[in-house]
Amino acid sequence: MSNRGNYCKAYYYEQLSQHAEFRDAAGPMDAEQVLYVHDNFVVTRGVYREEEVVFDGKSDQWKAYCQDDLKFEVPSYAQADAA
Repeated sequence: MSNRGNYCKAYYYEQLSQHAEFRDAAGPMDAEQVLYVHDNFVVTRGVYREEEVVFDGKSDQWKAYCQDDLKFEVPSYAQADAA
């Protein structure tokens, strides 16, 4: 069974590829390709965070880029400990 996780947000490849680490790992794509950043910072081609993974999202630099530059934030209603 596929796992959608608690939250993901769509971004264009062009936005994500501004970070060199992502661009190098993901390789070239159409600038308007829609990709999804998940609550664990993994990037996929679809809403399921364990399928079609484009980038593993493990580095602290990537997480900082998502939070600081892309303003990626998991809403309180979607956080794992939300009741």
